[in-house]
Amino acid sequence: MKVTRHREKILEALREWFRVHKEGPTLEELCVELEMQPRQKATVQRWLQTMRGIDVEWEDNAARSLRLQAGDPEAEPELQISIPETLRYLATGLAEWEKCEHNERQRIPKSLRIGMSRMYLTSLLQGDEEVPSNLPEFFDWAKNPVVEWKPAAEIKHLSPDVTLIEDGLVSNFAEQWQVTGADVEKQVQEKILQEVLEHCRGYQLEDAYRAFRKLIIERPVLPYPEYRRLLSSPQLKPLREFLLQTYIDLVDLAAENSYHLCPRCKYVMRRRQDKTWSLD
Repeated sequence: MKVTRHREKILEALREWFRVHKEGPTLEELCVELEMQPRQKATVQRWLQTMRGIDVEWEDNAARSLRLQAGDPEAEPELQISIPETLRYLATGLAEWEKCEHNERQRIPKSLRIGMSRMYLTSLLQGDEEVPSNLPEFFDWAKNPVVEWKPAAEIKHLSPDVTLIEDGLVSNFAEQWQVTGADVEKQVQEKILQEVLEHCRGYQLEDAYRAFRKLIIERPVLPYPEYRRLLSSPQLKPLREFLLQTYIDLVDLAAENSYHLCPRCKYVMRRRQDKTWSLD
């Protein structure tokens, strides 16, 4: 079907709607999403008729049955959690844990907490595998080959017998995957940039790398419409998979209806119990 301004606008509005709602919008609600007056619903209805059976479908005389066709080429990208990043957090956390004195092990290293949380989130999203829910279970899991964890299949050239713990100690594999430095999250991000850089060098995408690096440093949080636009932009489209792993949709991860950004670094702030906001 020919791409028209009205078609693009309707598709974008519907994709945004279905990020939050399970049922389709009414014509009046769709008018609001399109920044039109409810009295213009007849116009919207005519536009939808030209898209029916191609981009959208609905049941006649059935409320809220409007839906996107499954073959939508710009369908909502699935939320992805980078498995290499998760393994770096886990490896770093294990290395930090091993260095702790026994009387200091009541507090789990931050990197290990992040890694285990990412494991749980990956399991939740994929819905087909259980992951460790506490430290004893995690230590048992870490003795098994990493490749037995299904999501690890995305890591190329991973040896079938590597583990995170070997003979009761942090394995050589974990030592190679850990990051060092006081700011673990920053170091993991630098590893991502290194992977992107190597990819871009191999495919002569220097301009794309510069744009990617500038984006994640200056814009750690993006409005959703802009994020979707960047996924399809000529400059960043070659790095689409890296973008999908770098940015996570807040709608999928938090119960908050509104978010506050730090005025200095622009990262999302968390609401405390006393109703104030903090980055920690």
